[in-house]
Parts: sequence; structure tokens; C-alpha cells
Amino acid sequence: MDGTAAVTIIAQKGNFLLPAGYSLACFVTALLILRSKTFAWTKFETMVTFLVTICLVVWYFSGAWMATIASTAAMLIAGVPQLLETYRKPWDSPFTVYAMFTIAPIFSMLGGRGWTIEERLYPGALFGYSALIVFFTVRKFWRTKPTQP
Repeated sequence: MDGTAAVTIIAQKGNFLLPAGYSLACFVTALLILRSKTFAWTKFETMVTFLVTICLVVWYFSGAWMATIASTAAMLIAGVPQLLETYRKPWDSPFTVYAMFTIAPIFSMLGGRGWTIEERLYPGALFGYSALIVFFTVRKFWRTKPTQP
């Protein structure tokens, strides 16, 4: 999803560095997961593949501007399981990492040239998503981790 967003924003000559950086990080993470041989294809991966396909079809028929919107929406939809997992188990979520993921989009939004889709949508959506994860993660500081039976 990040790669599609990056390429569509590049096509519009927009602020692409944040989605490009996230795309590179996702690619490296995927390689590390494949190398560890702990990879499993589930319904979730099928759903994300379907969302990517939809974004590519939207891009083909509607152009880069609409594909930026579709890929950003798909990225948020694909992130729902992580939000739910962080809500259920805040103590398993690294606060510092997600705090940095919340700060990075702020700088990206500040670096944008104008209040347009290609400049602000992706970092704005990512900021909201990351802030929600940080909010759910912060709960671990006043909740105790349940003991395993």
C-alpha cells in the first residue's frame, strides 16, 4: 500500500518521501520475515493483496490522484487488525517506535507545498493512524499485563 501511495504521489510531483521511506521499511521487513521462515499466508494477506489490486485498477481507470486516495484508504483498512491487536494487548506494542511513527508524518505535512491530496492526505492519515496506536499503547502504563494461565 505504501509503495502504491509513493508511486502515485511521485506521478503527481507531490511530497513522496514519507510513503517511499515506509515502503522501503515494509520491503525490508518482508524480506526479514521471509528469511526467518515464519511467514504464513492468511486471509489478511489475501485481503491486502485484493486492496492493492483495487488501487492499481483505480489508478489505471481514474489516474494517480484517485489512486492516492484509494491507496491511503486501503492502507488504513489494512491497519485495522494492528489497531485491534494494540487495543487488546497494549503491553506488546513498543511505545517509542510508534511515537516516532507519529512524529514523522508531522514533519512530512510541514514540508508539503500546499494543502492538496498529493501533499497532505497520506501523512495526515498516517498521523491519525499512528496517534491512535500511540493512544492505545499508552494504556499499558496504567494497566497490568494479565498473567498466562
